[in-house]
Amino acid sequence: MYQHTIQIQLLAKEQYGFRSKLSTDIASYTLIYEVLTAMNYKHIVGGVVCELRKAFECVNNGILLSKLEQYGIVGKFKEFIKSYPTDRYQ
Repeated sequence: MYQHTIQIQLLAKEQYGFRSKLSTDIASYTLIYEVLTAMNYKHIVGGVVCELRKAFECVNNGILLSKLEQYGIVGKFKEFIKSYPTDRYQ
């Protein structure tokens, strides 16, 4: 009997931050490099900027925690995510 392994890619290759060798510094560098390269070739460069400050408030915490468990995320990290919307101050 043959077993097949299915790999689930949770993060897009463009996802930076909290990943090995894909820091937000690298994301900034990549963006600047791509824009300057396009400008050097006289391509039109445009951008869309979205304010995501309140994005976490739009996520249903119960669904998020359920999805995390499905991917095997439990314990302290899950508890951190669970506490994130309620135990923060600035």
